[in-house]
Amino acid sequence: MRRKLPSTGALEAFEAAARHQSFTKAAEELAVTQSAVCRQVAALEAFLGVALFRRTRRGVTLTEAGRDYGRSVAARLDEVERDTLELMGRGGRGGALELAVVPTFATRWLLPRLPGFQRAHPDIVVHLSSRTRPFLFADTPFDAAIHAGEADAAAWPGTERRLLMHEALVAVSENTELVDAYLRIDGRIRAIRHRLTHLKEHVVASQEVHCAILSAVEAGHDDKAECAAETATGFD
Repeated sequence: MRRKLPSTGALEAFEAAARHQSFTKAAEELAVTQSAVCRQVAALEAFLGVALFRRTRRGVTLTEAGRDYGRSVAARLDEVERDTLELMGRGGRGGALELAVVPTFATRWLLPRLPGFQRAHPDIVVHLSSRTRPFLFADTPFDAAIHAGEADAAAWPGTERRLLMHEALVAVSENTELVDAYLRIDGRIRAIRHRLTHLKEHVVASQEVHCAILSAVEAGHDDKAECAAETATGFD
């Protein structure tokens, strides 16, 4: 089935007119006449069945629909232009990697290391986009993502995850009292976590011993049950 798409020329004329808010400036940019831009925009409006501009004696202004459509068209044309220039630059060789990454990690860690990657893989172009939340890859052009947080399978369904590094968070403040208070609280939290881990291990071990006692009693091995009971009372 044939796609329901307007002509590229009409989209290009509309995007320029929407960006400049002027048919005259759009014509100058595209090196065509003003009437040619008017015809292209009118043809696009007829195709869509929606008014994109309001015509007044002082010029043209975008309608609300035209403003929204203009942003979408500009983004798509930018993508097509980028992909075209990239393909022309590679001469059909290599490929591109679309990578979603947390902004701070990208600027502080990843970008300084990209030149080394590009020297090792000159045929691969890496495109970085800022993303701070999990997303579905099927709804985006991304090939991979670098994300900070727990490796939660539910947050990234259908993906393969690999740990790059652990992250250490520190408190930074001009107020030393606030930092001291944070460190005290953090120390208490760590102590509580350690205690909870110890208790969890104790509970698991106790459950295993109790199971052994029940199994021994059911099997009629009273001596083994007594031994297991003595072991259970030895826990702190």
